[in-house]
Amino acid sequence: MGTKNWDALPEYQGLGRSYAIGFFKLRSPADMLFRFAHEVTNYDYETNTCWANCGNYTQVSAA
Repeated sequence: MGTKNWDALPEYQGLGRSYAIGFFKLRSPADMLFRFAHEVTNYDYETNTCWANCGNYTQVSAA
């Protein structure tokens, strides 16, 4: 994924980043967002935890 050069965009330092690369054929930004949002099925609202991958969902839903 390249290097983590936080100096390149200092105004975004400390914010999470979600990358959509490689595994799925993404036709549009909306398709990427749909796949990230679909991770809601791995999120438990009662305990505020993920039981599987849902990091992209939690970043998108907080944006």
